[in-house]
Order: sequence, then structure tokens, then C-alpha cells
Amino acid sequence: MRLSLATLTVSILALSAVACGPGLNAPKLADGQKIGIYVVHDRNIPGDADGDKVKMRNQVSDYLEANLTAVLTRYGYEVFAIQAADQFVPGPNKFLLNVKVQAYNPGNKGARVAAAFVGGWTGNAMTSQSQAHLSAEYKLTGERGKVAGSDLSEGSGTGDWQMACQNVNSRIIQGTSKSLQALYGAKK
Repeated sequence: MRLSLATLTVSILALSAVACGPGLNAPKLADGQKIGIYVVHDRNIPGDADGDKVKMRNQVSDYLEANLTAVLTRYGYEVFAIQAADQFVPGPNKFLLNVKVQAYNPGNKGARVAAAFVGGWTGNAMTSQSQAHLSAEYKLTGERGKVAGSDLSEGSGTGDWQMACQNVNSRIIQGTSKSLQALYGAKK
């Protein structure tokens, strides 16, 4: 089992390096400063949600926000968390990133257990019902308006909700970096 787990870990790390590799770094500015990304998160908690759902949404949102800040910083952006979009003051090399959680489904633990016992085609069908799933949208705007944006719907492939958050953030950084590289004429 250790060999399988080690192989899986190495595979995930290798895939991450290829999918989110150095081509996603922030464009280099002539004056040496960093591009500023001002991030507003909307947890979008339904007013009629029960206490457990509110707790889950807050837990997922806390992780999503911290992970996105870490990823943007790692790729060379200067990140500022703000509470509302009206706190953003547009200017050169400054961008507003709005991230809104649309939906979160923690998956079905019973389906994960059943899929492990059943296996085969039926087990695979059950696995899709068991995975954690996060839907979010993002929009990146600058002085001249919208630069990038998309609706994202990502599953974890497992019951791991952190992986679902990381998948969404990976897609956000891909869209953000590629759009800013195109805007600044950066070479990969």
C-alpha cells in the first residue's frame, strides 16, 4: 500500500508541476514591482441554510481563500484581501479579483464506501456521486474593465473537499495568469 500511496503522491506532484508550471508566473514589470491582485470573496451562504451547512460553507471558504492567496503569492503576485469591491481603487498594475462560491457538495460518504466494495463499472458510477464538488465563479477586472472570468465547477475525484478547492484555485490562477500575460505581452 505504501508503494501505491507513494506512486500516487509523486504522480499528483508531477501533474501539478506540468499543469501549473512556470508558465503561470506573474508577468515581470519593467520597474521590478509586482502586479497587485485585490481579492474579494463572496461565500454566498444561503439565508435559509441550517447551522451545519453554514459551518461547512465557512470551512470550505476559509480554505479556498487561504489557498488562493498562497497560490497567487507563489506565482509572483502581490495579494491584498479586501472586504468589498468598492474598496478597490483602480490603477496601473492593479486588478480586482472577485471570487464567488456558487455551490458546495461534500459528497456522499456512503457512496464512497459502497463503491469500494462493489468495484467495476457500478463502483465507478457510485464514485462520481461520492466526490466532493465545488462550483465557483471568478472575474478579474482592471482599469479598462474585465480581463478574465469564468464559471468553474470542479470535483475532487475523491471525498477530499480540500482537493476540490485546490482544483478551483488552480483554474483561477490559470485563467488569471494567462490573461495577464497576454495583456502585458509576457513570454512564457
